[in-house]
Amino acid sequence: MKDSTGRQNIDNLKSEIRFREKLARQHVDGEVVLADYMAKEDHDVVMKERVTTTFTAMKKLQNNGVPLGPFIELGAERGQRSLVLTNDFNAEGFAVDLSFAQLKTLDYWMEFFNKPKPPLRVCCNAYHLPFQSSSLNFAFCYQFLHHFPDPAPVIKEIHRVLAAGFFYFDEEPYKRFSLKLYRRKVNNKPGKLKKYITFLESFIADQYEIEEEHGIIENDDIPLEDWVKFLEIFDEKRVSFRSASLFSSEMGKVSSMKIRLHKILGGVVSGLVKKKQTRDNNKKTAAKDLYDLLGCPVCVLPGQNGGTDRAPLVRRSDCLKCESCGVNYPIVDNVMILLPQNEIKYLYPKFLG
Repeated sequence: MKDSTGRQNIDNLKSEIRFREKLARQHVDGEVVLADYMAKEDHDVVMKERVTTTFTAMKKLQNNGVPLGPFIELGAERGQRSLVLTNDFNAEGFAVDLSFAQLKTLDYWMEFFNKPKPPLRVCCNAYHLPFQSSSLNFAFCYQFLHHFPDPAPVIKEIHRVLAAGFFYFDEEPYKRFSLKLYRRKVNNKPGKLKKYITFLESFIADQYEIEEEHGIIENDDIPLEDWVKFLEIFDEKRVSFRSASLFSSEMGKVSSMKIRLHKILGGVVSGLVKKKQTRDNNKKTAAKDLYDLLGCPVCVLPGQNGGTDRAPLVRRSDCLKCESCGVNYPIVDNVMILLPQNEIKYLYPKFLG
């Protein structure tokens, strides 16, 4: 569901938090609380694969001149990809997610992967990222943007917090043709044959995932042309469309016939886009303390060239204070809770003190 503005509503956020808390219990503590979801042993295998593929992707980006810090990982969940950057590439940055429970499991995954250097963790809402404008060199996410009814406002926020930097995203689904003759639940349990059957059935069935039963948005029906529009805000783009393992195309270098095939078959979009340097958008990334890059999620100030910025925060021992509105944002178990007070009240009332 979404509210009248086309955004996630507060109940979507609450559902996301509850579901991710169950995942943390299942994949860290070994409890079986989601019988249709991956067991801990299978999840451990997937996590190892993700760490390996992340290292490969980030190494390629680094070799192509992409600065990997200061970074922000959106939808970081457990933060394993951020751990790759902080430990294998000596980059500094932030793992951000709405789920406090998942961010807290980073302590477990640091030991699991023997990666002792953590990123800073921020529990926040992607609609109002708690960072000052033009403060980061690199933003990235995996399978994150399709959890929003309309990813455009989130992409706009990512563009705002980037200085002269890059945004890398991977495996975001785009719409495929389907008759939708019946409804069918799919799950993410491993198995190549199962994946092929699921793919073939998607052309006749209205498929949905277990997350949707828990109130989470899984927006697999974003048209390919909408993804192109979302990314127009960036100055340079290297974006690819991939339809299963059949074929892929690069945006701007694809025939109309191939575009038609992509729209029929559906698939995923991935890419690297760049915000160019201007006179004012590369100054904050030189800050010596990462905390200086944070901003109040509520207080919007006039920014450079007619844009907007976020009021800076002052670091205290157990909180971050906005001297503009006077609000103290708590730090709990090394996770900064940078949500507006009305959202904290509904989503995390235990943190209000």
